Amino acid sequence: MSRITLNKWMLVLTCIILSSFSLQAQDDILKVMSYNILNFPSSSGETRTTDFKDIVHHTNPDVILIQELKSSAGATDLVNAVNTNGITYYQRDPNFQSYLGLGNMLIYNADKITLLASTEIPSYPRGHTHYHAFLNDPDLACHQDTTFIELFSVHFKASSGSSNESTRADNANDLVDYIDLLPTTSNIIVGGDFNIYSPSETAYDILTLPANVMPLTDPMGGWVRNSSSYVDMYTQSTRSGTNTGGNGGATGGLDDRFDFQFIGDNIQSGAEGLTYMNNSYEVVGNDGNHFNLAIIEGSANTAVPANIAQALFNMSDHYPVLTQIEVDYPNTNLAVTGLNTTNIMTSTATANWNVVSSAISYNVQYRPVGSSTWTTTSAASNTTNLSGLAACTEYEFQVQVVCSGGNTSAFSNSSTFTTATQTPTGLAANNVTAAAADMNWNVSTSASSYNIQYRPVGASTWNTQSTTNTTYILAGLTPCTDYECQIQVVCGSGASSSFTAPITFSTSALIPNALSAINVTDNSADFSWSAVTNAASYNINYRVVGTSTWTNVNSTTAAYNVNGLAACTDYEFQVEAVCASGSTSGYSANTTFSTGITTPNALSSSNVTAAAAEITWTGSTGAANYNIQFRPLGTSTWTTTNTSNTTYILAGLAPCTDYEYAVQAECSSNSTSSFSTTDVFSTAPLVAVGLSASNTTGSSADLSWSATTNAASYDVQYRPVGTTTWTTINTSSAMYTLTGLNSCTNYEFQVSTVCGSGSSSIYSGITGFSTINCITVVSAQMKVILEGAYNGATMNNSLQQNNLIPLTQPYNIAPWNYTGNESVGSLSAIPANTVDWVLVELRNAANWDVLEDTKAGFLLSNGSVVNTDGTAISFANAVSGTDYYMVVRHRNHVDIMSSQTVNLPNTITYDFTTIGNVMAGSNQVKALGGGVYGLHAGDISADGIISVEDFNFYKLDLSQLNSYLDTDISLDGNVLTQDFNLYRSNASVIGIRTIRY
Repeated sequence: MSRITLNKWMLVLTCIILSSFSLQAQDDILKVMSYNILNFPSSSGETRTTDFKDIVHHTNPDVILIQELKSSAGATDLVNAVNTNGITYYQRDPNFQSYLGLGNMLIYNADKITLLASTEIPSYPRGHTHYHAFLNDPDLACHQDTTFIELFSVHFKASSGSSNESTRADNANDLVDYIDLLPTTSNIIVGGDFNIYSPSETAYDILTLPANVMPLTDPMGGWVRNSSSYVDMYTQSTRSGTNTGGNGGATGGLDDRFDFQFIGDNIQSGAEGLTYMNNSYEVVGNDGNHFNLAIIEGSANTAVPANIAQALFNMSDHYPVLTQIEVDYPNTNLAVTGLNTTNIMTSTATANWNVVSSAISYNVQYRPVGSSTWTTTSAASNTTNLSGLAACTEYEFQVQVVCSGGNTSAFSNSSTFTTATQTPTGLAANNVTAAAADMNWNVSTSASSYNIQYRPVGASTWNTQSTTNTTYILAGLTPCTDYECQIQVVCGSGASSSFTAPITFSTSALIPNALSAINVTDNSADFSWSAVTNAASYNINYRVVGTSTWTNVNSTTAAYNVNGLAACTDYEFQVEAVCASGSTSGYSANTTFSTGITTPNALSSSNVTAAAAEITWTGSTGAANYNIQFRPLGTSTWTTTNTSNTTYILAGLAPCTDYEYAVQAECSSNSTSSFSTTDVFSTAPLVAVGLSASNTTGSSADLSWSATTNAASYDVQYRPVGTTTWTTINTSSAMYTLTGLNSCTNYEFQVSTVCGSGSSSIYSGITGFSTINCITVVSAQMKVILEGAYNGATMNNSLQQNNLIPLTQPYNIAPWNYTGNESVGSLSAIPANTVDWVLVELRNAANWDVLEDTKAGFLLSNGSVVNTDGTAISFANAVSGTDYYMVVRHRNHVDIMSSQTVNLPNTITYDFTTIGNVMAGSNQVKALGGGVYGLHAGDISADGIISVEDFNFYKLDLSQLNSYLDTDISLDGNVLTQDFNLYRSNASVIGIRTIRY
């Protein structure tokens, strides 16, 4: 018997033995197939759908992971084909992504699984596809958990050779990096055409590395290609040189293992409800007898019927791979909670518990505590009556949920209760105070002790005590509170009676303390005291000290505002607490206070300078003195002074500062009014001095002056000498760098100090300075389009809109190494509609290898290249009236050169978007539609060649958002798939040698 035949008999025998032990344990079997279907469909009117239907109906897979699908319509044709002969449950992933004409697909049994989402994982040359799904648990209501499965369909780079092996290693890394980000509880199956030639290949090692976050296992283990000893593991080819089949498939006969299913560690161990069935890994149609032959050559196929062997031959040059997964749905026990017992009598009790929403019914078991035998009953709802109980005995009961299909939960934890005995009588409360009460009751003849429980009326929790006497003092009670109390008899066995009906009593109130009078004015005061626990209200008495008649008022809070008092008079008051029952505590000791006088008003300030201000107010009748407090606004410390007048000069103030002040009247008895509402004024700023200009260049100058105390900012005005119009800027420091000045020009400037309040000093005296570099620059007018930013009409300025364009030119690094200092002072100084920085070179007309001048500038949305001030880009080293070749460079587009020399300065814009104006024409620019040409996007390395090196840079920054990166080919601030698409469409473009780095 051949090794393959023996293995298959052992598999059958093992399945029979295992089924006898695990039939009850497993809930279902999930069959997973992976299949490379060879460029399907290969033509209109494709006939292989019948072959696919026969293969699927023969193997009955629940999941089919497909590779080499050419169109979404082809997937629909396959689903329609298999949903015949009474089968209606197969569905497909509605999404399809083509990679150079081929893609992956999932067809699945919708009765068994539900597809939640599919995700494309970038890889080269074909992406991997992740299908996120869950199994349809028929008894989910009872299990109360969902089993998820993560399915992957992959198609690695084909062919032998070190370059292809390296690409497959990249494919494996892309897959493992993605899987490592999934939850560690994930159930993972990866199926597909891996094109791996041996287990020593790097891609295989990466996939099966034990150190991976979630390792993958090859259930079949190692193999050697083109060896008859391993023929039962091979998956290609179903065809040979004699029987070639169709559709361009491989014809080498059965000698390679390219198709796998890798099993995740959770499915391998069964840790998350899915378990790989040992020895279930099957290469469908491989009977081990067709080494180096087509499936229909030689002896008759012993693995599948002849019509299925023929269908496998017709359908593809690959054999399908099939595995079986045991499904054990989560058996989460439903927790029954809220067990309690009511209506406890001497021989009966009612058992209760919280409703479980998925329960069909409940099983209840109960017994005396310590007994080994349960009495069992069933209940249709969450309550049942227990009968036949022994009196004065402790019982326990438990509840079990019965779900649909007969599934049951475990029994809950026990809840205990004790059947009743004689209930005590004569319970009464005596000697009740604010904090205690004496409880007594009649003797119960069978009692060994008594349990007493008490609580405020309306509370949910009882306080419980125990005694062997028939009296007990309840202490630590809350004043002014209605209490209820009840007792029960405890038998010698420890069993107890029901509690008696509760009796009620009320504690008395405490006398208020901590009396005080606050916010005292000339005719009112706020009384306050410590709140008495549970007091319903308070009685307040007050009178003039030395008189005999009290005025009585009532308050429901521990405070009271009294009005209509006489000014500058001594008063006294007292308080008693009143319970809701009407009982009172008795009055507290007296507390005295004195009324004051009216508060000054109509505050105003005048004659405010940088260091002083005169304040006035309306006086208070009878005031002997006025207290004044003032401070800088926003500080915490007052400066205090006083006067007998209604005007006062505040001196020694800080300039440019907001002040607040308030005034208080004082009686001759030293009682005082409240401080008035504050009034605010601002001291004046100081005039700036010490103006000077330094570091003058042809376009800039550093202005400075002596910092002014407390200045918030400074207004700086400057203009060319002899002109009438000032340019004004504002700065927060005592210096400012002017840019964009005219060279070789005399300027003058002056400074005004600005306070935080917005007030300003007069302008300082005028100081003059002169710019240098009396030279002439030559400008160049040109139009350039970048493919990555082009939107069909203009270029987007997304980088500027998202504030991502750097303030300084970015070409001061390799390969450009440009040392120019072009920059702007702020984001707002960047010209409107700016796309990005570009670098422009002028080259000698007689020898274009000679570089004459270089300048960085901004590229605008309409294609214009400008200086940082928005004027046409200009060159300090160019000679007016001279011809130059012009080169335009960008950090991730292929650089271009003019096809002809241009005489500068030019009045007619040189249009690089016209193909005839670009050196080497269509080889160096890309047609963007409508006769417009632009720079090829994707040269991330800036070496003039768009190659895999640029793709590698792209992968490192993939998914970076809101950043200024060379890998952002579309210039929108994000590194996403659209950047890859731009790169891919231009792969292998090469710039002209003259300007490549």
